[in-house]
Amino acid sequence: MIEVNLELSIEKGREAVKRNDIAIVIDALRCSSTIITALANDVREIIPVETLDEAFKMRSNDSNIILVGERKGQKIDGFDLDNSPLKFITNEFRGKRIVITTTNGTSAIKQVEKCPMVLIGAFMNSNEVTKKALILAQKYQSGITILLAGRNHNFFLEDFLCAGLLSSKFKYANANLNDHALASMLSWERAECNIREIVKNSQHGRNLIEIGLEKDVDFCLNIDAFSVVPYLERNSIKIFSEGKI
Repeated sequence: MIEVNLELSIEKGREAVKRNDIAIVIDALRCSSTIITALANDVREIIPVETLDEAFKMRSNDSNIILVGERKGQKIDGFDLDNSPLKFITNEFRGKRIVITTTNGTSAIKQVEKCPMVLIGAFMNSNEVTKKALILAQKYQSGITILLAGRNHNFFLEDFLCAGLLSSKFKYANANLNDHALASMLSWERAECNIREIVKNSQHGRNLIEIGLEKDVDFCLNIDAFSVVPYLERNSIKIFSEGKI
């Protein structure tokens, strides 16, 4: 039976690597949702980096690269775009290469890059990302780790609830949940009917709303709006296809 582990701190990503788990990284507000939306709207690839220096170096080597990112929710000086998924509801970036760096999400992705497969999950692709993770876990005879980005390595309610949504689907598929995953599932079941109000009243939700990003929060809470499952391959995030299974 497949084991599902929920890790609440990105440092625990190392445990997922040791276990050789399939990893699902969640940074629901907003990194994961931005990656999903960009790929759903035909961005060619997304390259996650942790530092601004890395991003600017990549731009210096390719002037066509689009720099996307934030620090403390705000657009970075010298970047083309902030980390808003709404910026990608357009054909403007079709075929483009994007470099992304965020306060939390890109660090979490890098933490598990040595897992056999790294998927990007959010509310908006919960159904498809759990399906793909289960198939991959069966293929690799491995467990699944849901890794929460949090903020400065700390717990974020919306990521925990998103993990609960995913965990509920894994439980339905008869996977074994560790206690963190089980707790997230029980929390999701309690919060599901009022998810928007709960997330908007969470610490991160309030912070984003205070800096004028309430529309981003609303958009990121569109459950299963996309069937796109991003995956990391050699430091490049692309759309997962059936040929990868």
